[in-house]
Amino acid sequence: MKYGTEYVNILNLQPRFRFGAPTKEWYYGFIKRWSHRLKTMKSIRLEKLRAGVTKEVVNEWFLKLHSVLKKLNLLDKPSNIFNVDESGFGGDPGRKVVLVKRGTKYANQVHGGSGKSHTTVLLTISAEDTCLPPYIICKSLRLYDQWCPKNVIPGAVYNGTESGWIDENCFYDYLSKSFIPKTHNIARLLLLILDNHSTNLSIRTAKLAIQS
Repeated sequence: MKYGTEYVNILNLQPRFRFGAPTKEWYYGFIKRWSHRLKTMKSIRLEKLRAGVTKEVVNEWFLKLHSVLKKLNLLDKPSNIFNVDESGFGGDPGRKVVLVKRGTKYANQVHGGSGKSHTTVLLTISAEDTCLPPYIICKSLRLYDQWCPKNVIPGAVYNGTESGWIDENCFYDYLSKSFIPKTHNIARLLLLILDNHSTNLSIRTAKLAIQS
């Protein structure tokens, strides 16, 4: 209804509608008339950044990556190239019914927030397929032993924040207690690829990376 109303306003079609805008009755009639082309289904939430990615953005990113790898002489050293990303686990954010073209398999919906709550897990893997133990952030300022089983995930590092999301302190802690110690046997230089979230950027983090 939101987009239908916007369309009507842009084209000045208000006089065609009894109340100056599309109503639920109009919507149901529209669906019936176009049932051979449209259908309703449950949407799947996506973060805004993911939903806004284009082919041009992806191509530009890989060009920059190639330039950096060439500059650091890492093109033939996959064991020195790592990627880290976080995934959040929490309650189901819910889904809505949306209108899509028939044949659509997934109905993705843009989510305005980060989509993360409760527990965040940082996973790090190299281009050589080496996976480091996870860095787990709980939604609590106090960690309990039962939350941090040492034998279930050997080498895992645990931390906690009030929200369960990563912050600057956590990322610094991840570097100092997880990534750097667990890659000490690999000859430098190392390349750690991550997103440009503000929590990953700080002077002390940059100094730590340089010194390691």
